[in-house]
Amino acid sequence: MRYLTKEWYRCMQNGGLDAGIRASKKAASFDESYFRSLYARLEREWGERERDIASVTFDEIYPENYDPTQFTDVDDTEGFCPMTEAEYAEMREMARAAFDADRTAFDEAGSKAVFASVYRENLAMLRRDLPQSIRGIVADMRVLALGVASSEAKSAIAKYARECRRMAERTLAEYDRAAKRISDVGEIGERFSFHDARVISCRQRGKNLVISIDPSQSLTDVTRIVFSGVRVIEKPSRLAGAVWLYEELYRSERGFEVHALLERAGEPFYLTLDCEAIALS
Repeated sequence: MRYLTKEWYRCMQNGGLDAGIRASKKAASFDESYFRSLYARLEREWGERERDIASVTFDEIYPENYDPTQFTDVDDTEGFCPMTEAEYAEMREMARAAFDADRTAFDEAGSKAVFASVYRENLAMLRRDLPQSIRGIVADMRVLALGVASSEAKSAIAKYARECRRMAERTLAEYDRAAKRISDVGEIGERFSFHDARVISCRQRGKNLVISIDPSQSLTDVTRIVFSGVRVIEKPSRLAGAVWLYEELYRSERGFEVHALLERAGEPFYLTLDCEAIALS
């Protein structure tokens, strides 16, 4: 990648490190009992929210009696009208099937396990991404992972996050300007965007590289990418299971130069190719 690199991606993610952090004098010094009580309280609140979500009934979301004021498609000034009763009834039945399929009873042990997993991931992320200068003023990283910090640490994290946001936005602006200068990738460039798609498989077919993706979490409708006459510059041994994050597409002497940033298990990596043509289906 020339612009949307691993470093840029990490910087962009770190722009949100200050989100949800509240200041407390108790976080200014190491206190095991405070950590344990804070963890227990937040775990309990997490469970209560999960229990409330699990107890929501279908009729609370889709009441049997149709109220057209609650189910307009968009603003009527655009020329759209509220659903008819028949349309609502059809939508309600379709929604019921999905609701029943996703419905699960509240599981207290499972809720605690999820909370613990989220906490561990947050702790690992903070230990990895916060500069040592900030980690040095945090009395207990475990407390910070629960969203509480001293005023000094909170201010330092907020300043660092702002710097990361500025750097990420500046790089993105540079890439946008560069993309406009080299906007000769044709129609393929308009569809070559697979953010959040998951790679199902990657196979070499003679001189072609064929990547199949699941676009259900993405905005694309593409499920198959064929790079013809490909020359692999950089690629891990296994692509299946990775999430496609960002891409850069350029013209090359042979056809196209493809740069992609993907991620598996929280670790970003590159896919870099040179090819004669690209087919999307």
